[in-house]
Amino acid sequence: MQSPVTGESTENPIGGSAATFGHVGIALGALCTDLDLFWGNKVGTTSRALKLVLGGFGLAAALLGALATPAVAAEPPPVICFSGHVQDVGWQPWNCDNDGDPAFAGSTGQDRRLEALRVITYNTGGLTCVRAHVQDQGWSNQTCLPDGLEATVGTTGLNRRIEAVSLSHNTRGLCLEAHVQNVGWAGRACKSAGEENVVGTTGQGLRLEAVTGLVQ
Repeated sequence: MQSPVTGESTENPIGGSAATFGHVGIALGALCTDLDLFWGNKVGTTSRALKLVLGGFGLAAALLGALATPAVAAEPPPVICFSGHVQDVGWQPWNCDNDGDPAFAGSTGQDRRLEALRVITYNTGGLTCVRAHVQDQGWSNQTCLPDGLEATVGTTGLNRRIEAVSLSHNTRGLCLEAHVQNVGWAGRACKSAGEENVVGTTGQGLRLEAVTGLVQ
């Protein structure tokens, strides 16, 4: 899986580069010299006034060139990605949140349990923690990993359902929503940085069928 693409650089706010403004200043300086050679003493007063105007404009252009700032690359957005292990399907391809559309894992309308979940983040600058409540096992130990490293919770090959999942991030908020057996979509729940976000059920014997996630 590839990491998200970085944003494009922004345009120079002044509208030109330092090299462009510097070239303008040099050209105007040369023009002043040519005027001096051409006019000489024939039109002295007019020549001197025009040279002063052009020289001032050239200086301003050179100053703008010195102040012109280079383009700055936009920071890539934070991303969270899910991959689910689904009953009778196996591992699904990675699915990542994008421009407000959450990451998705699992299935709906097929009566299939979500058995395991893989989670990975990019560009968040912190730690993502995840754990799962599994049939006949209860809550698993919490796994916390930085960007680019994959955390896996749940089981495979044991025919056990995930009943609930918990995610948190130490520097960013997370939004989750669960699709639960006999309930459907339970509504999106968002938590601030450092707060544990739990979706699904425990003690009811209901399978978690799908989960969505969005990093803020």
